[in-house]
Amino acid sequence: MRKRTIKKYGNTWVIKLESSDVKDFDLKEGDVVDIEESMEKKK
Repeated sequence: MRKRTIKKYGNTWVIKLESSDVKDFDLKEGDVVDIEESMEKKK
């Protein structure tokens, strides 16, 4: 399981990804990710 930390910088929330995340999911700067599809919602 991949766990990542969410941090707040000013008014922006950021999920820091590891280099392996970017490579494994073929991501690049500017990509848009649907977090509802990618993550389970906390109840």
